[in-house]
Amino acid sequence: MDPAEFGGQQHPSPEDTTPRFAFLGRSNVGKSSLLNALMNQSLAVTSKQPGRTQKVHYYGWVASENTHDCMERVHAYFVDLPGYGYAVGPDEAVEEWQRRTQQFLLRAPLTRLFLLQDARVGPQAFDQTVQGWLEEAEIAFTIVLTKSDGARRMADIIKHVNQICMRYHHRQQIDDTLSQSPFVYVTSAKHGAGLDELWSAIESELSF
Repeated sequence: MDPAEFGGQQHPSPEDTTPRFAFLGRSNVGKSSLLNALMNQSLAVTSKQPGRTQKVHYYGWVASENTHDCMERVHAYFVDLPGYGYAVGPDEAVEEWQRRTQQFLLRAPLTRLFLLQDARVGPQAFDQTVQGWLEEAEIAFTIVLTKSDGARRMADIIKHVNQICMRYHHRQQIDDTLSQSPFVYVTSAKHGAGLDELWSAIESELSF
């Protein structure tokens, strides 16, 4: 998959069965920056102000049907979801768009949900709450650590990965139909670390 082949624009909500890869995380976790790095284009809006993404945005990966024509079709969508937790805005508006996110996750036919967490601080209480909700709703998810370039020490990142894995194994002993994937991806949108591995994970769920 070539990240340079994103359509360069947002798409309306698709009505077909095209694969959808959704990205969710705490406000200001670096979700939009990671999406832009994956797509190799500045499509998702980034900001130092938490909660800028307040709607569901679709970005389509397109490729020519063959080398002899210019027909293009979307092979997959990246779905940028509103962040959870702290965000700037009226409380009612914040609660409303987060409620809509939950409704989206319950209804949308997702191929994979990537749950983003900050590698500098590891999973927070709100992250744990969201993970619990996803498990109750039986929504499969894979954890991606972002902003690894900002961690003080590699040992801190390893600690956070181990914390996630320990939670996984503990939950697995309770429920053998666990929604959480055993894989954890450590990424940096700034330096490109972990993006190839994340692309490989995405490609593994596509059939051409």
